[in-house]
Amino acid sequence: MGSPRSVVTSYPTESLISAVALFLVIYIWRRNWEWRKLYQLPPGPRGLPILGIFHKIYDYPAHLLYTAYKSEYGAIFTANVMGEKTVILNDIDTVREAMLKRSPVVDDRPSWRYCFIKLLKGLSVLPYSQQWYNTRRRTLVILRDYGMGRSFLEPQICQEAHTLIANIVRDCDDGRANITMKDRIRRAPINIICKILFNKRYNYDDKNLLFILDTMEFLLTFLRTACTHDSLPTFLRPIMKRSLRDFHRNIDILHKFLGDEVRHHVKTYRDDETRDFIDSWIKCQKACRLKTLQPDDIANNNCVDKNLEQIPISDAIEYEGSGFSPLTDVLQDVLFAGAHSTGYALNWLVMLITLRKDTQDKAYAAIMHAVGPSNHPTMNDKPKLPIVEAIIHETLRISTLVPLVGHACTKAVTIHGYKLPKDTEVTYNNWSINHDEVNFPDAYSFLPERWLNPDGTFNRPLTTKFFPFGIGKRACAGESLARTELFLFTTTLLQNLEFFMPDETVGQEHHPEIKHVQSFVLEPKLYKIRVKRRRFQDL
Repeated sequence: MGSPRSVVTSYPTESLISAVALFLVIYIWRRNWEWRKLYQLPPGPRGLPILGIFHKIYDYPAHLLYTAYKSEYGAIFTANVMGEKTVILNDIDTVREAMLKRSPVVDDRPSWRYCFIKLLKGLSVLPYSQQWYNTRRRTLVILRDYGMGRSFLEPQICQEAHTLIANIVRDCDDGRANITMKDRIRRAPINIICKILFNKRYNYDDKNLLFILDTMEFLLTFLRTACTHDSLPTFLRPIMKRSLRDFHRNIDILHKFLGDEVRHHVKTYRDDETRDFIDSWIKCQKACRLKTLQPDDIANNNCVDKNLEQIPISDAIEYEGSGFSPLTDVLQDVLFAGAHSTGYALNWLVMLITLRKDTQDKAYAAIMHAVGPSNHPTMNDKPKLPIVEAIIHETLRISTLVPLVGHACTKAVTIHGYKLPKDTEVTYNNWSINHDEVNFPDAYSFLPERWLNPDGTFNRPLTTKFFPFGIGKRACAGESLARTELFLFTTTLLQNLEFFMPDETVGQEHHPEIKHVQSFVLEPKLYKIRVKRRRFQDL
């Protein structure tokens, strides 16, 4: 038993600790009360203390979980993941309200997603800022100049499609061999974007093309694992530092590859010749350096920096103080957005039309009528081929390449009656939207006919029910190019090839089926098919 002296002397210490604890409780309670009085997040699953719902999405796709929550919490709810509160938008109306009516307040990007920012910091994940605006505007202008939405790029796309066809025909043994499509079909759109970016086209077995393919595949696949790292509080992230070693190494290697292209262009640049995207960027940057500096330009960070005229052009194109993202970051961003996703979409499309031989044959008949057996298709043929457009739209819907898209609030905003504070992450769930049974009955089936009117024309109003290239100010900058590639590649493939299910030697695990491989960009499971070249008398 302790002495009276020890009890008495400890009393003031215990009282002090109790008083401090009480003060903190009151302070936190009052701050939360004031915060809740000012703001009101929509209700959602409570989850566990600290973890929130992290334990549920650790080994289960978040977009599927959020879709399941829709029946309980409605079209908008709050998800807590390791202390980060995210408002989830699960239907078309709330997304349109947020991304169109509340723009640009919700056009920022979440700042806590370290791995995404590390990989896509050229344009995709930049904060809503003058730098983002400048970079996006210049990127769009240059891409338009180099064929995005222009007819002179169409022959290159068709020629690349025929190179792809020759590669397939070489290995398919006229329908007797079972072949995989994934790696070969992704090479075509990457060659198109490389031609635009740095004026190079690679043979399909070229080591540089294979390097780009493999590196992009690794980095995008890694982003799913990276979600675990990004969900951790900042002070806990060092424990996963070693797991990011290969991620950083591959980014550095790809960055060096693109940086070498930039440096080569700087050395060989001529004012009277513009070969590609890099040359156009250099030309724009030189024009910025020659611009007369005005006080308002410096204050608003518009295109120029007060020190830019003293910087060599080779450094200026990598200089963030110029008001633009570094060129190598932009190239990396455009490469991922402009090639990888299109390759995945084409891989999905071939698999899906193999499952629907009747649709495949109807599309072939329409192409023979509108284009013929030997003419190259053009974008002028698009209005005459609604069935091809229907196949493409249904592919984009059911594949849902990017299931979740994250935004953030630049300031407090009201969405659907709820008051969200500044910096709140707002994520819309493409998966839920694309599989909404109200707009897309039998949503988990591949039904291109849903996009056709009874008279066979394309059902244009249905396109407002989903947005495969994003919505609002941060919609995909390469949408026009992607749509052109998808139409021309699809039409040329269907014009020349016939796709069949694999023979009995292939196990069921490699048969085509609508089954998503979970990653940052959703792809179909690895499948095998048989392919025959079309004989035009088959019509």
